[in-house]
Amino acid sequence: ATTEIYTLSLHDALPIYGALACAGLFAGARRWLGRFGGAAAVGLYCSSGAALLFAWRDYMPTFTDASLIAAGTGALLWAVLATEATASRRTWAGLAGFIALEAAAFTRYTDIIVLGCAVVAVLAAWRLPAVRLPRAALGWWLGSAVVFGAGMALFDDLVYGGPLKSGYPPGLITFSLSAVAPNARNVPKYLIEAMPMLVLALAAVAWIACRWARARRTGGEAAVAGRRDAAVGLALAASWAAAWGLYAAYTWTAHPGLTTVDAVRFYMPAAGAIALLGAWLLARLPLRAPLAALTCAAVVVAMFGLGAWSYASMR
Repeated sequence: ATTEIYTLSLHDALPIYGALACAGLFAGARRWLGRFGGAAAVGLYCSSGAALLFAWRDYMPTFTDASLIAAGTGALLWAVLATEATASRRTWAGLAGFIALEAAAFTRYTDIIVLGCAVVAVLAAWRLPAVRLPRAALGWWLGSAVVFGAGMALFDDLVYGGPLKSGYPPGLITFSLSAVAPNARNVPKYLIEAMPMLVLALAAVAWIACRWARARRTGGEAAVAGRRDAAVGLALAASWAAAWGLYAAYTWTAHPGLTTVDAVRFYMPAAGAIALLGAWLLARLPLRAPLAALTCAAVVVAMFGLGAWSYASMR
């Protein structure tokens, strides 16, 4: 956390951050996936044992920054895809999304990598004719990120004695490529236990890639939808990979004997992107509406069952 006092004050309002995450995910997923997408994304986000555990802890910023990232990701997704909305609504929704991501980065400095992915994603989306993103919106969003970066550097300089310092003693927080192989052996089992929805998200990434490959050879409405899903899926997968790739090189977890709580708390910032990708898989099942809704509900209930087991195990 940035400071102990700031972290504790954030956790006085943990339910608010969870509500923001649910609202952002619902709006973004419903805009992207349609009728069942919003409920599926919210259900998957809330169902993991990690979310159930960390949401009620009165210390550590784990759930706070994860929920802010989820809220910001959903808001940005809505702003980019809502082409029929007015320019002002898209601008303010996207700005709210960036502010949420910036607050997450201020809570846990490593989350700045997710903010960087958002900057790259909106720059790429602005160049797409189908998105029709207002130039003023892009200016507000990127300007917000620049102001945040400058403000955080000034804060660190005044409080910690340098613009790139975080308050931790030198050598306490370290990353190294030598830690990647041990983390790759030790951590995945904990992630699957605490966030089983990641299996759905991985399947969604593979399916999106296959649909995109088919869309390149065909035309028509299905090809347009396939390319849009591929673009959104790529942005979400990049944010997920960036967050987890960074902590794959974290030396503190690169040793045996970890508990699930020890390992998973560093990987929670990707929970929103994982939930959105998992929701895509459920929303795109080739089933009629009643059966699709029942299937979606059954999968979410099953995820809650696994989450409850994981929660009890971690406690």
